[in-house]
Amino acid sequence: MTTKKLTILATSDIHGKLYPYDYILNQEDRNGSMAQLSTCLKEQYHSEDTFLVDAGDVIQGNHAELFQQEPIHPMVQAMNDFHYDIHVIGNHDIDFGMDVLQTMIHTMNGTVLTGNIYDPTGKSLAPGYRILTKNGIRVAFIGMTTPLVQLWTAKQLEGCTVTSAVEETRKIIDSIKGSYDLLVGVFHMAVDNELCTPDTGVTDLANVCPEFDLIISSHAHKLIEAVDLNGILTVQNASKAKSLIRIEFELEETDNGYQCVRKTSKAILTKDYEPDQAFLNAYLPYHLRQIEDISQVIGTLEGSSLAPDNELPWMPQSLLQPTALLTLIHDTMIYFSGARVSAAPLLTAAANLQPGPIHKYDLSKIFKYNNDLCLIELNGKQLRQYMEWSCQFFQQWKPGDLSWYTDAAHPMYNYDMFYGVNYEVDISKPAGSRITNLTWTDGTPVQDEEVFSLCTTSFRTETVLTRPGEIYTEDQLPVLLEAEIHNELGTIRELIGYYIQDVMHGILTSRCEDNWELIGTDWDEELHEKALELLKEDILKPEQFLDDSRHSKPITIDDIQAYLDL
Repeated sequence: MTTKKLTILATSDIHGKLYPYDYILNQEDRNGSMAQLSTCLKEQYHSEDTFLVDAGDVIQGNHAELFQQEPIHPMVQAMNDFHYDIHVIGNHDIDFGMDVLQTMIHTMNGTVLTGNIYDPTGKSLAPGYRILTKNGIRVAFIGMTTPLVQLWTAKQLEGCTVTSAVEETRKIIDSIKGSYDLLVGVFHMAVDNELCTPDTGVTDLANVCPEFDLIISSHAHKLIEAVDLNGILTVQNASKAKSLIRIEFELEETDNGYQCVRKTSKAILTKDYEPDQAFLNAYLPYHLRQIEDISQVIGTLEGSSLAPDNELPWMPQSLLQPTALLTLIHDTMIYFSGARVSAAPLLTAAANLQPGPIHKYDLSKIFKYNNDLCLIELNGKQLRQYMEWSCQFFQQWKPGDLSWYTDAAHPMYNYDMFYGVNYEVDISKPAGSRITNLTWTDGTPVQDEEVFSLCTTSFRTETVLTRPGEIYTEDQLPVLLEAEIHNELGTIRELIGYYIQDVMHGILTSRCEDNWELIGTDWDEELHEKALELLKEDILKPEQFLDDSRHSKPITIDDIQAYLDL
């Protein structure tokens, strides 16, 4: 009996990480890059029996948008140099519009797959599957993009139709039965469903399509070396080229081809590899262009930093009190939208700006992601519902707790802070009943029936404010007044740059609008300060107060009891 082996190497969510450099922070970053992946692939890749596949989100991130008008994007060129066989379109690959996406598709040497997005003529943007053969093994690759892409890139996909990845996959499997030896799914979809929406995660897909030998998941940026979904080996990479997953198959010959008898997967971390010097030399011009672009000085910050030092090492102070950082974001959003109220999250824990020159790359330290500015209309009741949803971020304070702590089910990027109103968040109360003393800035209470405008991010608008689910029912939804405000100038991040340059005339001060407060922490202030002191002295360790998902747990009186002089 003939036995053969086959290898699949998988990547995903590389997000522009061409060079071992973080252009957002303007510093070297060897936690992962295409340059290191190049070295890794020279060890791992063997063209005669190895497929190299990617599950999407390539040309956005790490300032790679600088090259979106190039005849061939350097990220695509690198993938061609590496001889990728399969690439699936990710939601962020669509961020820059159809022209940029089509250029990416047409300049990619490997096969681009995405069988659930159709252009206005009814033609799919890319095929849903392709059967390729290596070492005599026929491998059917099926590729789909998360159907939620229709929310996040609605304007870019105007006129297009996005269908169910699960239904499209089921149809393809039924149509190609008997024509392959291995069935591999490459999906720009997370393992679990998103936004309480069925069929948006590969778990639902695996339950409907048990024929797969392998599912390559992505989109969630969480490394999964192996998990069993309905009997299917499922893997997922970390983001920014931090990992490469190697899947090995052993197959035995049958009367109808080859059958898989054994399969294993292993995650390989690219931080363990030196950057490929030949790769660095070849792509140096792109690196230098990015450095030159991000180094432009657009203004000066005078006074103090935009955010104070953290009291808790694991929790940004901007989540616990008003800061100049969020005030700047809100000032920008209201200036360009004309809204009465604004809502914005803290997108990264390290978001801050120190006094001195403000460079273009510093804008990403203030507002990391490419979110557009949107304007909606709602009433006081709808605002309160939105605010209650947002402050689920905090766990309810209990007697004996000496610190704030968070809910793993409600991540930081879903916690918005509001401007244009005054309010308190009472975290001694259960979620859903925490917003108190909600008034306008003149002290007048916000009435349920009052109608007004609110500006916020496109991500928040598209995911929870204009679709039923986590906050509103179908008949409660706010009205979308305008999407992508001043999009000709760029995203919120770029608008902040224009605000600093044109409105503030290049001089930014650390102005803080003190309009909200966390209340309800009825702890003993001396014990609270003692807990903070023990953290600073490294007697209490931060890792003691983080759970497996890196969300915080409370410091309690019991934790510091041994250190008290009672």
